[in-house]
Amino acid sequence: LIPIVLASFLFAYLEGWHYVDAFYFFVSTSATIGYGDVVPQSTPMKVFAIFFIPLAVGAVGHTLGTVANFIVERRRAVYQ
Repeated sequence: LIPIVLASFLFAYLEGWHYVDAFYFFVSTSATIGYGDVVPQSTPMKVFAIFFIPLAVGAVGHTLGTVANFIVERRRAVYQ
């Protein structure tokens, strides 16, 4: 979550976006929804997004997997 917030602040500052729009962009993109209504306009930010988005998607996937594993293990312990 911290990298997404930091990237949101960077995008908001460099692209001139409102912080809510930048956070919305990164949350929807890292969740692989990507509506396309908010996109980076400058070339440097597009390049940054090319490298950051796969890392964010991987981080979200890892986090969701960790939470799911915790829930499964907890239920397994209760029912044994």
